[in-house]
Amino acid sequence: MRPSEPEQTLADIALLERVTARDQQALAELYDRHSGLLFTLITRVVRDRAEAEEVLQEVFLAVWTKAATYNATLGSPVGWLVRLARNRAIDYFRTSGVRARTLENLEAPPIGDNPEQAASRNQERSRVVVPASIAIAVTALYWTVERLAL
Repeated sequence: MRPSEPEQTLADIALLERVTARDQQALAELYDRHSGLLFTLITRVVRDRAEAEEVLQEVFLAVWTKAATYNATLGSPVGWLVRLARNRAIDYFRTSGVRARTLENLEAPPIGDNPEQAASRNQERSRVVVPASIAIAVTALYWTVERLAL
């Protein structure tokens, strides 16, 4: 027979108190109880199984180091674990995206490039191309505002 939700919550609170006291077995029990749920959540955010495993490890490391910050008046232990996992997964997703875009944008300068050529190439790359329809609308808006100002 499966324990009721209040009994599970009380058991999780007791496990977190034991983790605060540095009981490794309590952390293992908490992992066994909730890693499936957390792994599913993390996988949905980071979209990669190997990265999700890494983030899950980071989450339980955070549980080990931050168990004392859990406050039962603010929510259930499962809610706290889900929040930790969600935030860690989102952080990981954002930083991996930034890292990927940075690597994509890095371009090795051609051999024999002088500083003026490099600056010119960077300036060309940073120009924004605006579709003609938007350029016409912005120009019309500018001249309308200009006429109203007179």
